[in-house]
Amino acid sequence: MTKKLGYKGRIAVNLLIIFIGFVAWFFRNGVPYYSIQQRLDTIMHNNFASNAEIIYTMVEEEDEHNETHYILSDGEDYAYLNVYNYRAGNTYRGGPTRNAITLFFEDELSIISVDGESRTDGITPASVIAICLDENVETVVAEYHNGNVIVEKTLERQTDKVFSGVVVIPEMRLGMEHWDAEMYNYNFTAKGYDKDGNLIRINKCQAHRLEERKNVQ
Repeated sequence: MTKKLGYKGRIAVNLLIIFIGFVAWFFRNGVPYYSIQQRLDTIMHNNFASNAEIIYTMVEEEDEHNETHYILSDGEDYAYLNVYNYRAGNTYRGGPTRNAITLFFEDELSIISVDGESRTDGITPASVIAICLDENVETVVAEYHNGNVIVEKTLERQTDKVFSGVVVIPEMRLGMEHWDAEMYNYNFTAKGYDKDGNLIRINKCQAHRLEERKNVQ
């Protein structure tokens, strides 16, 4: 068919094919998306599981972008993601987490810092979410570690498995480690206590482990 077309005709056909391919890719990747729900569905379908269950949602109501944090569950797998809502008719595809981050568990506990930018006074209020799979755990404590700075915060139970709260850190800190799955558990240890106050579960962060090694030496 293209042989019968002139030079300009073949160019037009090729451009049309390229354009159709681009449009197909554009919408396949969820761009543009017109609601947070559409963006959420796209991320879950492409990166985690389209049939995953949302077990916890946290919205930053004071944030101008209405950033929303999600904990997902798909059988024995758990993941975190967040979505920005920059404006009505949102067509922005980026944001801190473009992919669902599979959560790391140790001793049936996982913890992630999802928000926490330093204020002008140097104090950092860091929002953390912990997931506990042990039904015998009644209380979860988040423990921030950075050298000599150790801050504890008892988290509030949100669901049968999810606990959350704000750890006020007396120093400057960038709350961006959840951009990288390898970094999100660097500073926060999670401790699980039973109804009698006994420590029965613990997920030690990397900073906590480094402190222990130094003390042993």
